[in-house]
Amino acid sequence: MFRPHIQKTWVVLVVAIFSIIMVYFALANITYQETVGFQNKITASKIMEEALSVLKKEVKNIYPDEPILKDIDPNLTGLIFNRPHSPMTTFSGDLESKQTVLKPNFAALIVHLFTEAELESGDTIAVSMTGSLPGANLAFLAACDAFDITPVILSSVGSSAWGANRENFTWIDIESLLFKNDLIKHKSQGVSIGGENDSGENLTDEGIEIIEETILSNN
Repeated sequence: MFRPHIQKTWVVLVVAIFSIIMVYFALANITYQETVGFQNKITASKIMEEALSVLKKEVKNIYPDEPILKDIDPNLTGLIFNRPHSPMTTFSGDLESKQTVLKPNFAALIVHLFTEAELESGDTIAVSMTGSLPGANLAFLAACDAFDITPVILSSVGSSAWGANRENFTWIDIESLLFKNDLIKHKSQGVSIGGENDSGENLTDEGIEIIEETILSNN
């Protein structure tokens, strides 16, 4: 019976050896080229990672009886707050967005956006933050520190569901803790209640009172 050369054992063996040699040659000749801002991205990610580690310990200290649930907080940060009926909750929130921004690499993305915006070390920029996305706030501050950018920050304390809506662990509580421990270089220079029209119109009187007390206690 006719048997094509390609089916012969010695031909297959030669092809296999040739393929292995070519793979080895390709792997041995890989070159890496750093993209613009690469080192700043690494630095920002590390800053955010350290901040998340400190905050997780704090959450466990304050709420020792509340487990961190992997199904709602897949990175086990402790910063996705399952308090839908908190008096500080402003709106319903998107859980997936809260999860996405709580990854250290999100800080690297912010650095990338800074680079695209042609920002330079030493620049000053303005930003509005919200208690709804503490992860995004952390990523932004980490990127500013890595990039040596000075942010002028206005924060709202109220939070949508799954955000920083715990009464004694709001965004400005988180920010103050990190600032006092030299984990971030900048903090809010102005603070608002948040919520509807940024004045708490959709919050209860209790929620507004808690927020005002929190603002005062954080100076």
